[in-house]
Amino acid sequence: MTAIQAGAPPSSADDARRDRPGPPVPPPRRQRRVSLILVGLLTVAGGALGVASLVSNVTAESAVLVLARPIRAGQEVTPRHVTTARVESPDRLNVLDAGNRDSILGLIALVDLDAGTPLARTYFSAESVVGDGEALVAIPVGTQDIPGEELKAGQRVRIVAAPPELASIDGEPPRGPTTWDGRVFAVRHASSDSAAIETTTVSVIVTEGAAADIAAAVIDGRVRIVLLGGRGGVG
Repeated sequence: MTAIQAGAPPSSADDARRDRPGPPVPPPRRQRRVSLILVGLLTVAGGALGVASLVSNVTAESAVLVLARPIRAGQEVTPRHVTTARVESPDRLNVLDAGNRDSILGLIALVDLDAGTPLARTYFSAESVVGDGEALVAIPVGTQDIPGEELKAGQRVRIVAAPPELASIDGEPPRGPTTWDGRVFAVRHASSDSAAIETTTVSVIVTEGAAADIAAAVIDGRVRIVLLGGRGGVG
């Protein structure tokens, strides 16, 4: 039996084990950490933008009053006319919010309004547009007989009625036209389904004493409307 003395030099097997390469060293983890941090920041930023967009949409819309059905100038606003809807930026539209529903009921429409129109206080009046001693007459006119491009509410007009055809009987000299002054209350357009003809009806506020004579002249088809300058009352 051979004894190994202490302090003897290592064998060739020991040298081979020392020269064998060790396990691979993992790469640094810093780059992975940076990527995770960037992903986290982008996620937070995206969430913040989504919340800001949601808040913006909520604050940009508000419940306002709109017409549930059409209303004509001179009609009284009833509960059936009013409903609510959400619209964007109601302040810019100067419309009434849903809390003003009761304040609009009973008012008189100053203009024709279609269903779905956001309601503004300027469209209505608390008093009748036809005052004491006044009357409202409707005058149908052809499109070619309208002075100017379009008549508008509040304009001063002169109603001209040609004399009746029988005015010169019995040797009487023919009479000149009869005229009355008034102001436009509303203008409505309607098209015939059977023919391509558009009819325009002009509602005019006149003195109460002139209303019957004007209505009779309208029936005879002897009326024309002349546009006057400025805005004013009835004469």
